[in-house]
Amino acid sequence: MSYNFINIKSNTKFGSWTVLKRGKNNKFGSAAYDCRCECGYLKTIDSADLRRKKSKQCPACRERIHGMIGTTEYRIWAGIKQRCHNSKDNQYYLYGKRGIIVCDEWRKDFRNFYKDMGNKPKGMTIDRIDNNKGYCKENCKWATPKEQANNRRDNIKVGTVFKDCWKMLDHPLNSNKSTFECIHCGKKIVCRRWSFKYDRAICSCRKTKSS
Repeated sequence: MSYNFINIKSNTKFGSWTVLKRGKNNKFGSAAYDCRCECGYLKTIDSADLRRKKSKQCPACRERIHGMIGTTEYRIWAGIKQRCHNSKDNQYYLYGKRGIIVCDEWRKDFRNFYKDMGNKPKGMTIDRIDNNKGYCKENCKWATPKEQANNRRDNIKVGTVFKDCWKMLDHPLNSNKSTFECIHCGKKIVCRRWSFKYDRAICSCRKTKSS
């Protein structure tokens, strides 16, 4: 069976799209064209979608969020959706796999997220108030790095004692290491906080005493 090929000339307009040139065929072998929206957004669109007016404008113009794509707030919104709902994302195991999701209102429409959260304050990032719950208006806020560090689910508080031996003395920002002091002999070491939950041995002074 043969099909009649309909060529679309450059500079032909379909809604807000202007055809620039013939693009790479889609996965089914059908013709597609490189187009530019009136706002400057570039996209390759199937010939049939253009001719049948299935695609008339870019997502930003269609959703009336023109000017927001590419902003910090938009990237944050896209990022939380990826790590919560894309199993191929490298952080999915920390979010989506644990049951952390983005509420329907935010997930479906960036405008709802932006209406609830507004502009990101300088030096702050989005933070969940309860780390066992998902992203929604009631459970999210803009927080400083210090606030986020203190709110981490694997956070260990200063003063915590491990194995009746090591006491944590500090909790530096942007570091997974802290200073620990033996409560028996005063020896200090710098070590990853995580290791004290599982594999850190007791101080040598205790081993000597027990022997």
